[in-house]
Amino acid sequence: MSWWRKRSLRLKLALGISVTMLISLSIAFLGVSRYIQAYLWQQETQSAKHLNSIAATLFQDAMMSGRKDKIHETLVTLGQSFGDQIDSIAVYDDQAVLTSYATGFSGRRDISKESLDVDLTDPTCWGCHQIPAAERPTLMIITLEGKEVIRNVVPLYNEPRCQTCHGTGIAVLGDSIVDFRLDDYQHTVTIITIGIGAGIAGAILFVAVVLYYLLRRIVIAPIDKLVEVSQAVVQGDLKQRVRVQSADEMGQLGNSFNSMTNQLGGLLEDLEQRVADRTQALEQRANYLETSSDIGKAATTVLDPDQLIRDVVDLIKQRFDFYYVGLFMSDDQKEWCVLKAGSGTAGQAMLKLGFRIKIGEGMVGWCVAHNEARVALNIGEDKIRYDVPDLPDTKSEAALPLRSRGKVLGAISVQSDKEAAFDEEFISVLQTMVDQVAVGLDNARLFTEAEKALEAERYAYGELSQQAWSKILRYRPEKGYRFARQAVFPIDEDWTPEMSQAIESGQIVQTAENSTLAVPLKVREQVIGVLNFRKENPGKSWTTQEISLLETLTKELGQTLETARLYEETQVQAANERVIGDVSAKIRQTLDIETVIQTAARELRSVLDLAEVEIRMGGDASQETESR
Repeated sequence: MSWWRKRSLRLKLALGISVTMLISLSIAFLGVSRYIQAYLWQQETQSAKHLNSIAATLFQDAMMSGRKDKIHETLVTLGQSFGDQIDSIAVYDDQAVLTSYATGFSGRRDISKESLDVDLTDPTCWGCHQIPAAERPTLMIITLEGKEVIRNVVPLYNEPRCQTCHGTGIAVLGDSIVDFRLDDYQHTVTIITIGIGAGIAGAILFVAVVLYYLLRRIVIAPIDKLVEVSQAVVQGDLKQRVRVQSADEMGQLGNSFNSMTNQLGGLLEDLEQRVADRTQALEQRANYLETSSDIGKAATTVLDPDQLIRDVVDLIKQRFDFYYVGLFMSDDQKEWCVLKAGSGTAGQAMLKLGFRIKIGEGMVGWCVAHNEARVALNIGEDKIRYDVPDLPDTKSEAALPLRSRGKVLGAISVQSDKEAAFDEEFISVLQTMVDQVAVGLDNARLFTEAEKALEAERYAYGELSQQAWSKILRYRPEKGYRFARQAVFPIDEDWTPEMSQAIESGQIVQTAENSTLAVPLKVREQVIGVLNFRKENPGKSWTTQEISLLETLTKELGQTLETARLYEETQVQAANERVIGDVSAKIRQTLDIETVIQTAARELRSVLDLAEVEIRMGGDASQETESR
């Protein structure tokens, strides 16, 4: 079945017509040949009966003339007259005894007498002697010396004219048997059958060719054209159409196909348009997301408010191809919206003029006052919008508030040279971006304030640190150590010139020979000492890598010293607080004033290891209370 499904319609149609014609040819051939055979057989049998009837009449005439010798002569004459049809002629008496015969006519074969002898048991004799007269057959096909012949038996009755010699009563006096050859009959049947078969075959072939031609013209050709057009449509050529030339089923099929192609073309165009719109929407959404991400990144990474404002304006202008973008910030009095950044030459010109809009007026002032976006798809229809001479090509505008932590910091104005350039989705996305900008600006402001506070704190802490190190250096001016000859020992020598120069300038100093290097030791930019390095080989200078390494190590040493100072200071403070706590605890053990004063004097002397402690109370000497 798979092989049949893969074959072309032309082949299927040809095979169908061929099989149909073959079956029709077979049926017609069988019917006609049977009819011809029956007709020829009827003619043959009638000829045999007629010939045998003539022979019987001649026999009877010969017998009536009283000349039995003429019977053989009659047989010979009859055979010569019809020899092309007769194999033999024989006459038998009433006992089935052969009385006379003739054979070998027209050069045909001779039949022997033995082959012609019969008796009453022979089927040939049954017709006259064994079966009632009404049922006696007169024709039969027998085999005579290897060949089939038609044997015609005609009984010779005792007719009235014969009763003179044979007495009265109807009786069989004998039989006249004629054997007709079947060769000519069979040959004729074969020739006629072949001719009829060839004729029928030719006629059927002609009909098949005509039928195929008609079917090809009516069915196959339109279908081939339909297949050709459909393949072109499959390849994407939707302009192809089937040429309809009739109003029959094929024409209806062509019209249906053309209608389907038109609908398919419309659907495809609609689908392509939808895909294009969807692609454009996705690209626009991707642009929204990318721009929002970039603005969010700028809002979180750029900590300079002025730089952030400029970056945001440029980014929105480039990504959305606006005619103009401007960012306004509210002043401290919340009275004016001041332009802080604007795109293009118009924006620069307005910045130089200090362009500002009063809050509550114009689109920008209105959106700041109402904390709500205001959109003018056609600027001529917005009554509160200001016309700016520097922006003559503006057709539509949108003003969006900068909102952060419940406050309106300002607004962004985006303008387009096309009408109705903004839709709800874009305004929603842009408002989200503007809110990110507002948060970034607010964060930048808070960061600046925090930086200032931290700087003040660092300055104050640096002052405290400087005071602490000044105190340490004042009480321990000669604190220093030297590492030489595999040992570390304190030093009390005077400072070398390069060390003094380094501590005064705060910079690294090298000697003229480049063998000695003085690196200032700093804590919070305060020079608290100097490290002096000397190479064993006086002629060997310091490399850049060595100087950088020593400078880094010196910075680490300064930080470690500061940490140690803080730790020591913390330990001292903790010890003082512990002593204060112990003394305070002992003093609070009683509520008696005398006991409290005495305990305080005793504890203070013990803690501070003093020789004497005096505590006097009272307004004058006469009222003093003394405790030692």
